Amino acid sequence: MTVLAFNLTIIFVMLMIKVGKGDITDQEVLPHLSGTVALFAGFCITVLGLWWLLISQNQDTQGSSKPWPFPFGSITAYLALSQTTSAFMHEYLLGLKTGIHCAEQATSGFVPGLIGHDSLGHTAWLVLLVMGAATWFLITYAAPLMTVLRSPLAGPRAWLFAVY
Repeated sequence: MTVLAFNLTIIFVMLMIKVGKGDITDQEVLPHLSGTVALFAGFCITVLGLWWLLISQNQDTQGSSKPWPFPFGSITAYLALSQTTSAFMHEYLLGLKTGIHCAEQATSGFVPGLIGHDSLGHTAWLVLLVMGAATWFLITYAAPLMTVLRSPLAGPRAWLFAVY
């Protein structure tokens, strides 16, 4: 629940930063659209995860909680984090790529004949892209799979959680 609440905070901060940038021209809308969609999907999935986790706390007549909704809530939490990670990395890498492109244009007239003067920026962008992809893969696939394997219901019905 705490992770999902923190995820909601990150989503709202990122949306407020986007709104606070002011007027966005038509050329700037399309590159940022996938980040905005990922933030919206992350918000919806976060609310779904909170619902699953709250439902898992409901007790039956014997005072036991229901074990089925909890793994669904845990898996949903990881999926919400993956959407937020996607949006954050997309916006960050898009800004970095724009900065590298502007730096290339600014230095192209001042450093004639310098071979590979932009390779450091592209290398940093590629390293950050690989790190973001690895983080996204771990959050999207590895962590939910570990949740399925560690679930107390991970018997013959574990395929249901894995499909989810």
